[in-house]
Amino acid sequence: MQLKSTSSINVLIVLSFVIMTVGLSSAADLSQWASGATASSEYSASGWSANKATGAPDTAKCGDVNTAWAPSSSGSDPEWLKLSFTTPVLATGIRVHETYNAGSIYQVDLVDTSGQSHTVWTGTDSTACPGWFEITFPKTEYAVNGVILHTKIAGWEEIDTVELIGDTDTTTVPSSTSGTSTGTASPTNVGVSPRQWASGATASSEYSASGWSANQAAGAPIPISAEISILPGLPAHQVRTQNG
Repeated sequence: MQLKSTSSINVLIVLSFVIMTVGLSSAADLSQWASGATASSEYSASGWSANKATGAPDTAKCGDVNTAWAPSSSGSDPEWLKLSFTTPVLATGIRVHETYNAGSIYQVDLVDTSGQSHTVWTGTDSTACPGWFEITFPKTEYAVNGVILHTKIAGWEEIDTVELIGDTDTTTVPSSTSGTSTGTASPTNVGVSPRQWASGATASSEYSASGWSANQAAGAPIPISAEISILPGLPAHQVRTQNG
């Protein structure tokens, strides 16, 4: 059998979806960028100011770029960056876009709506540049509207943006909390925002009703295995993986 190049075949695939949230089951999950920021210091009131760490990411490369926050000094003294967020949430994770001298974060605090800080992570930051420092943790029992990043590194650390993830349904949370909670977690690259895989699929055509069917485009990705199947009519050396 002679196979045609896939570039010469027009295929229509229709996918249906079912929502699968990662880490949370609530339909009120929210990911939001910081709306305000202050810092222990900033390089200037314009470029590299604390306010540059608010809003969506706008620094695409690793480098000394004035669209990210940087402290006033390139020394190794501890610094902090405090972000505020518009909508209080029961937090489950944060993401930080580091764009210069990455790996500077050594502590993360959450700030509740009464202004109390709660340490949720301490450790070693191994983020590449540019890259995302990400941590997840059990859903907080207090409403969070702020994050404090503690940094320390030789050189100017630069942070482009900070994202807070959590559940907006805070109706069962007490209006105030007391004390400071502490904990540790490891940075992870596992996403924590709501995501969904296709739950069904149809196509203009499919190779068979089992292998290579439209329905095999549904569901979560599965690891590539060593199982090999040979297409009918192909020489033995021309093969494709069942999962590839």
